[in-house]
Amino acid sequence: MKVFLIAILTILAGISTLPAQRMPADGLGAPVFEETIGYFPGDSAGLSNLEVYLKIPYDRLQFLKVSDGYYASFEVLLAIYDGKRLISRFDRRDSVYAENYYETHSLERAAPAPYVMRNVPVGRYEIRMAVKDLESSREYSRRKDIAVPAFEKISEVQFSSIIPKSGGKFHRADAYPDVDSFEFEFEASIPKDAEGVIIAGIEDSWGLFISDTFSEVGAGSKRFSGSLPMPAEREFLFYAEFISNGESRGHAEKRITISNNRYSASAEDIEEVIDQLDLIGTRKEIREMRSA
Repeated sequence: MKVFLIAILTILAGISTLPAQRMPADGLGAPVFEETIGYFPGDSAGLSNLEVYLKIPYDRLQFLKVSDGYYASFEVLLAIYDGKRLISRFDRRDSVYAENYYETHSLERAAPAPYVMRNVPVGRYEIRMAVKDLESSREYSRRKDIAVPAFEKISEVQFSSIIPKSGGKFHRADAYPDVDSFEFEFEASIPKDAEGVIIAGIEDSWGLFISDTFSEVGAGSKRFSGSLPMPAEREFLFYAEFISNGESRGHAEKRITISNNRYSASAEDIEEVIDQLDLIGTRKEIREMRSA
């Protein structure tokens, strides 16, 4: 018995000398959730927007079986404090999907769409984040110090989500598909200080085929849509351009192919912002605007 007690005491003494480990907020094995925070300009000087990306382990959520898989619902609460003063608050109910039962107990991270907190004054704060499972009522929380940065005045327009729509009118000639019209949608994030027009057009291998102009653009994130006659070629380039004072302030493009009478985007899709108008010097309408 004496030898046994000495062994136990020896083990306990060894444990007491181990370095302390940081435990997650709920005291269990895996982190309750992880966060990534990004920043982008707000609506006016001195204000910035936050994008909060959360990654939540599937096994921390309680899933319900439905006909097409498993769903878990939860509520997200975000609050920014300056000491005890509330600066900004955000809350939303959200859900994630798991295809099978195994996924609901995995340590993979569910990643819902980012949560945006708009027009936060520039400065140093504490952000408090909470995720509450709506089925089990379990709640997990974290706190983090953040520094909301200032942004210079920006006149660059960011394009995204160029979407070819399959509702075009088709007819056939000589056994090859020829397309009457190409319907499209795209989004543009336009800063408050940016003034100009957006040109959307189609280029074939010979250069500019046809374009359309959107003059009432305004500030903010906006969706544009339209329809353009199409070339007979099976592959062409669709582009969107923001022109301000005769110069390009934002550009995006996507290569489109016609296959089986449906629109599709090729593997070489390009979508980027550029500053050089010289890269698109073959476009007659833009050249005319620049020289005006």
